[in-house]
Amino acid sequence: MALTQVTKSGITADAIDGTKIADDAINSEHLTDGSIDNAHIADDQINSEHYAAGSIDTAHIAADQITAALIADDVVNSEHYAAASIDNEHLADNAVDTAEIADNAITLAKMAGGTDGNIISYDASGDPVAIATGSDGQVLTSTGAGSPPAFETLSAGPTHTSAGSAPGSPAIGDFWHDTTNEKLYIRTNDGTSDIWMQI
Repeated sequence: MALTQVTKSGITADAIDGTKIADDAINSEHLTDGSIDNAHIADDQINSEHYAAGSIDTAHIAADQITAALIADDVVNSEHYAAASIDNEHLADNAVDTAEIADNAITLAKMAGGTDGNIISYDASGDPVAIATGSDGQVLTSTGAGSPPAFETLSAGPTHTSAGSAPGSPAIGDFWHDTTNEKLYIRTNDGTSDIWMQI
């Protein structure tokens, strides 16, 4: 009798090898669950279309694999920064302006060092300027609008003379106590000449 059909019972175990299977004859319905492991996947064969949505999580990303080129613009915000991770080397030049500095945030310790006795003021352009330290006995004096103040020596004040006759070479503003008549005068100018005016 001619053999017309081969049944499963007529095939011994492990009798069908690769040479007995036609090309492109095995599809997904012939694969046992869990039968395809790493050893049966050729290198570079799995691309993004074979990933299930949401299947790539942190456990499947190797360390240091996310580079700047893989991060889209404007997607990293403050919730993604580790605490205290932004230091000086990560700040661009001139990146911190007055809007980024809280009120009352600059302490004395954060100010540049200066010279003992100097005072901070502003020049005609509104820029801060250090007023040079004066000498002992000098006082801080206004030099007028548009100019920072300066330490200056006070001019000599008026003289006070008590005598029976007026002192010689008096200056405007000097006082004379006339001890003969018990009267007090001040040296002034009446618009024409210097005179002693009783006060």
